[in-house]
Amino acid sequence: MESRNEMNEYAQMAMHHWQIHRPSEYAQIPDPESHFAALGQQAQERAVQIEEDVVRSIPTSQDYLDSVARRNQARATAREIVLADLLLPPEEAPETVTDPQQRDPLDGLIDPTGMPTDPNHPLWEDLENEAISPSEFQRRRKAWIASLPTR
Repeated sequence: MESRNEMNEYAQMAMHHWQIHRPSEYAQIPDPESHFAALGQQAQERAVQIEEDVVRSIPTSQDYLDSVARRNQARATAREIVLADLLLPPEEAPETVTDPQQRDPLDGLIDPTGMPTDPNHPLWEDLENEAISPSEFQRRRKAWIASLPTR
C-alpha cells in the first residue's frame, strides 16, 4: 500500500488528527497507513464530487476571472465540507458520572479550541469582525473564559 509520504493531504491530516486527538482509537487501527490512505482517497473523491456539484449550481459567467473565482470558491467549499466530516470528533460516550460534584462545570460550555460551544455567542461574531484586532479578540476570549465557573 502507499507509504505515509504518498498519502494525500486529507489522509495525512486525518492521521495526524487521530494521533493527537483520538490516540486510543488510533492505537486500535491494525494498519494506520493503509486505513488513512484509503480514507484520504475517499475524502479526495468526495471533495471533487462536491466541487463539481457546487460549480454546476453556480450560474455560468462569460468573464474568465469570475469563472476562476467561482471554481476556487467551489473548491474551498468542498474542502471545508470534507474536512468537517473527516475530522469530526468521536461520538460522545454516554454520561457515566452520576455524582454532580464530579462533573466538570465547563462541560458543554467551551470547545477544545477555547471557543464557546454556543454558535450564537458574541465571541463568534467577534471572530469574524475585521474591526476587532487579534489581540482585542484574545482579550475578550480570555475575559469570557475567566467569567466561567471554575473547574
